[in-house]
Amino acid sequence: MVKMAVNFVVNELLCFVKFHYGKVSKGDILMCINGFYTDEEVSQDKKLIYQLLDGVEPKVTEPIAASHARRVITSAVWNV
Repeated sequence: MVKMAVNFVVNELLCFVKFHYGKVSKGDILMCINGFYTDEEVSQDKKLIYQLLDGVEPKVTEPIAASHARRVITSAVWNV
């Protein structure tokens, strides 16, 4: 018998995007995210995504944004 340690991460923003991906246009999803989530929530979720993907190959690089506006951060989350 093999025991494996499995880490699950439940993230509301990621669940929302995953559920609606392919069913609703990108613009509509991003508009809903920008209207519902705060800047802080989106920023925290983005950091979490990059932490989870840190050990994944090929490397996912964080885009350089001119400002930390919610729309820029949300687009970065979408691109991951």
